[in-house]
Amino acid sequence: MSSQYSAAFSRAMSPSLDALTQAVVNNTVFGVNDEAGRQNALIDELATVVIKKIAECRSVDQIIDCVFFDYRAALREFLLNLASWCDKRETGSTPNRLKVKAPEFQLTKEFADAGSAEALRVSTTFSTARDAINDGAIQAKKDELAFWEDKCALASCYEAAAVIVKTTYEDRKSSYKLPVFSTDNKGVRRIAEWVTSPQKKAECSALQTILPAIFSHIKQIVKLRHRALAIKIEKKRSTAATADVEMADATKPGPSIQSLIDKGLNARLKKLNLGYTSSGQSSSKAPQPQAKKTGPSKPKSSSTPSQRKPQTKASNKVDNKKKGKGRAPVKNNNPKGKGKARA
Repeated sequence: MSSQYSAAFSRAMSPSLDALTQAVVNNTVFGVNDEAGRQNALIDELATVVIKKIAECRSVDQIIDCVFFDYRAALREFLLNLASWCDKRETGSTPNRLKVKAPEFQLTKEFADAGSAEALRVSTTFSTARDAINDGAIQAKKDELAFWEDKCALASCYEAAAVIVKTTYEDRKSSYKLPVFSTDNKGVRRIAEWVTSPQKKAECSALQTILPAIFSHIKQIVKLRHRALAIKIEKKRSTAATADVEMADATKPGPSIQSLIDKGLNARLKKLNLGYTSSGQSSSKAPQPQAKKTGPSKPKSSSTPSQRKPQTKASNKVDNKKKGKGRAPVKNNNPKGKGKARA
């Protein structure tokens, strides 16, 4: 009985023993300072997740969205300014003010061409002034680029961003408190103390750790954007040059469009024995069929009307008979004509 009782007791206690063993392993796996080890592991995990998200971003706004929610609004303006600074640094081109000519002073032609010492002195003074303006503008551009290089440097960016993260954490620290409960001897559960959330602590530390990675990715995006823009501008220039050459070839004299249309249309209508004029009217070139004659044709008289003989009454009667042949006789229905006396 004792052996069976001990086996049943072991089976009943086995889940608790397993849980106790797992708790001991979890609490001792990081070394002596287990709390610090768990906190560091949580920081590394959060940093790894954010870095993986940042690697998939293709714009500055997407990078800002990867920042932890509590720090996103505070860091948005700084990260956008950083992108603007990197954009100005990557531009590095001559500003518009260098393309404006220095002030020129017009002199009379006779005085300038005289070659006197006064004219030479005035020309030298104006030339020195123009050179000084150009040299000052170039030096200003160099100093400006050096300024943006310093603004985009990793050390200065990290210091400014770390201050923002730390300030935001301190401002929100009161909302990160979590209660710690304890049970007294009577079994009543009470709040023993309030502690800061380990998750929020890890987020603050992880964000400070990945700030350099965020800056580096923003700089890379700006650089790729400028590279793509430069390629696009170069393609436009080559396209414009090619278009100029093609337009020059197109302006050479050649057949007009109307003549080409007429030529093709005439070739088509030629097969149908039809002609086409430029006015758009078509004319038939095929021979027209002649109408058949019912009787033999009489030769035309070559005599003129003046040479013809005057017709007599007998011939008129014969002609009238021929004309009226085959017609029905016309009855005279006029009663007044009957019995009329001859004059």
